[in-house]
Amino acid sequence: VVEGLTRLVAEHDPNSFPSGHTCAAFAAGATWARYAKKRWLKGLCIAQAVLMGFSRLYVGVHFPSDVLVGCAVGLSCAWLSLQGSQWVDRKREERSQ
Repeated sequence: VVEGLTRLVAEHDPNSFPSGHTCAAFAAGATWARYAKKRWLKGLCIAQAVLMGFSRLYVGVHFPSDVLVGCAVGLSCAWLSLQGSQWVDRKREERSQ
């Protein structure tokens, strides 16, 4: 319980760990940033994820630990997805030779 906290959104789901919104935002943002051509677009992809995490704190539906772990899980999922994609690409290239 945080003394003096005024929640902007009433959240009735007791399962707030980790933040699913933050997890999805970082997974998508990191993946989009990986394939974006322009540097400013890469920054925008990451900025949207950071803003999503901040918004979950701002409206009072998550603790900072929920958002940080959501960020870590999202980035891990993006990394695993990239590794899997590269593995599939290598296997396709080996078969075509």
